[in-house]
Amino acid sequence: MNTITEKTKAHAEIRKTRDYLIKTINEMFDNLIIKLENPQLEERISDTELKVSLSTHPAVFVGKKPIALIFNDDERVAVKSWREVYRETITRCYESTEHHEMLMYLRDKAIGKVRKFISAKPDGMTRPLKIADELYGEVQYSTECLLHILVNQILTPARFDCYSIKVILKEALKQE
Repeated sequence: MNTITEKTKAHAEIRKTRDYLIKTINEMFDNLIIKLENPQLEERISDTELKVSLSTHPAVFVGKKPIALIFNDDERVAVKSWREVYRETITRCYESTEHHEMLMYLRDKAIGKVRKFISAKPDGMTRPLKIADELYGEVQYSTECLLHILVNQILTPARFDCYSIKVILKEALKQE
């Protein structure tokens, strides 16, 4: 009876180890593919901080926590959420004399299947975020979708340089 229990425990431990190794290897290959597709992707700042361009594919940001934005390679602004990243970045675009007019032009024109991405009024938005007077952004999206909309549907059409904006991500220390 003891040997059957021991074999069952051994099999369970082997399966658990196999699952862990498969998950780890898959994550490593996914990260490697992303890095190959985006060579400018990241710069490690410390053991727990990673600097990534906002223009990087949004899937890279999923499951990670933003702690700061860097504008113009030297101005660091603390953030606590992806909504704050969204607000701070659009606010910079709004405050820029060069991009303000185009951003305001995009209100009620940058739209998804059902909702407007940015608007002059919060009407019709599920979760409006006030950026400024007569400028609201819809933030009821997943991280990946929100960042895709921010970069591709708002900042790029407004001709705002999102490539120079860096996001500082907090990474958990990997336990071995």
